[in-house]
Amino acid sequence: MNVDILGSENVSSFIRLSNFIKFTIYQNNSNGNYMPLYDCNDSNSNDFAIHSFEKISEILNKNNIYKIVCYNEVETITDKNGNEKPRKATGKTGKACITFTLSNNNNFSKSINNETTNTSSVDLIAFRKEIVKEISQQNEQNEILNEIKNLRERFNQLDQEEEEEEEDQQPNSIAGINTDQLGQIMNLVNLFKKQPAPSLNGIDETETETQTDFKTNINKALKILYKHNKNLDQDLLKLANLAENKTDTFNFLITSLRSM
Repeated sequence: MNVDILGSENVSSFIRLSNFIKFTIYQNNSNGNYMPLYDCNDSNSNDFAIHSFEKISEILNKNNIYKIVCYNEVETITDKNGNEKPRKATGKTGKACITFTLSNNNNFSKSINNETTNTSSVDLIAFRKEIVKEISQQNEQNEILNEIKNLRERFNQLDQEEEEEEEDQQPNSIAGINTDQLGQIMNLVNLFKKQPAPSLNGIDETETETQTDFKTNINKALKILYKHNKNLDQDLLKLANLAENKTDTFNFLITSLRSM
């Protein structure tokens, strides 16, 4: 039996050139008739129809003969169980129809005839339901992956909003240290200050420029240290405790630091 098109890529090209957005695939049975196998009625674009065909072609028998009818219009019918389902609209509606096989081998006819003879008892309805089930599962899985992606993006957005709120709620801070912590740290830093030079006749001889340099160095040091140590206040408290209670250890640390 001859067919119009060989290979799935050529069928995809046919769908693209037809410019239709829906299709139905029929399978040839042992009597030479075609039985509906798969309906793509939920497509709303030509690209989606091509994508749907490529997915179903992955699980079809490449040596079987099929017929594909492409169209745009559908109508709703009610089956014997009272269930509504869409199908290709009847009447004078536009359509394109060809027969095809997924095999690219021109010598497929003999193998098809042998296979048709040996599989005349295949339940095509059950086979069609299995195909529809697999495609539905694939679509459901894609929807779940999209939901996970959307949730992940939402969580990232919420985390960013929380960080911005935390920054807005701490206006009285310098380099991430609030004013209470800064006061404690400045008191500790006073331990490292050089004692002012003795005054003569009640006049303080300490230079204003020296004080300015000292404050600048302290602020610069605090910012750099806090950048690398978020527990700076606790560590400075420990250092101060050493200075008060273990003076020898404190002096040893300071001497070692100055020798670096």
